[in-house]
Amino acid sequence: MSRLITVSLDKRGVSCVARLLDDAAPRTCAAVWDALPLSAQVFHGKYARNEIYTLLPAFATDPGKENTTVTPIPGDLCWFSFDSDQLGNPAYGYENATGTGHHRRRVGPRATLRA
Repeated sequence: MSRLITVSLDKRGVSCVARLLDDAAPRTCAAVWDALPLSAQVFHGKYARNEIYTLLPAFATDPGKENTTVTPIPGDLCWFSFDSDQLGNPAYGYENATGTGHHRRRVGPRATLRA
């Protein structure tokens, strides 16, 4: 049976349900699932266009590469992690992101992931 999580933009009053791809990324899905609920400010990926992302402190050991992509498509939830020496400023990187099917300039200030 598939595991589902809810992604909410609390101030906007919108949410969606995402299915975890346990078969394609079992370590990543387990790390996210075990850390739920997560909540943080979200930002618009202005250079990536239809994307929002959030900066999170490390909540699990990096699961390694699974089901990799460099171009998320609408509906994708992705985990990106960077070592402390890869970026000079944590604001340059992001840990979790989701693409949207609609171009939006601004996004509500908080996102919550729940089981």
